[in-house]
Formats: sequence, structure tokens, C-alpha cells
Amino acid sequence: MNTEENNIEQSREQAPAVPKFLGVIEGFINTEWMPTRGFNPDDITRFRILTSQEIIIDLADMVDLELNDVAQAMIYLGYRTIVYEGKVGWLLERRPNKYGL
Repeated sequence: MNTEENNIEQSREQAPAVPKFLGVIEGFINTEWMPTRGFNPDDITRFRILTSQEIIIDLADMVDLELNDVAQAMIYLGYRTIVYEGKVGWLLERRPNKYGL
């Protein structure tokens, strides 16, 4: 095996594993929401805090998820957790639509 093939093989081994149910969770969340690094509580209509349990409940008719399945997928997708008004959850920012709203 040459050096280039060896480097490709090593990068495959080091790549993070794709979380279970990633496609289902990504399709559900990323249609309307996106990861964000900022949070403005004065503009709460632009943000949403969603718990892993709420995601599980919303997707219960499609797939049997566990809390760790959701956590792994959300971290993989770039979302972060936040504590706001006593609620711990995933911070989501509404995607702008084609009209900029």
C-alpha cells in the first residue's frame, strides 16, 4: 500500500461514526431550523429550544429513538445545548425562507 492509500485509509478510520437515524433527525430538524452560535432572547420568534425528548415524541410514529440517538445526531449536525428559563435543550435558529423572513 502506498503512502496516499495509507493516508486515505487512516482518515476513514478517524472519521466520526455516522449516528443512527441521522437522516430522519436531520430531515425533521434541518427543514426549518439550523445550528446557531448566538442567541438573542429578545428575538425568541427566531429561536427555539427543543429537548431530545420532544424530538423523540415528534418522530415516534416514524422511528424508535433513544435519548443518545438524538444527542449524537444533534451534535453531529452542529447543534449545541442551552439552558434558558430553566429548560435544557437544543438551541435552534429558524432558517430564513426565500423571502428573507
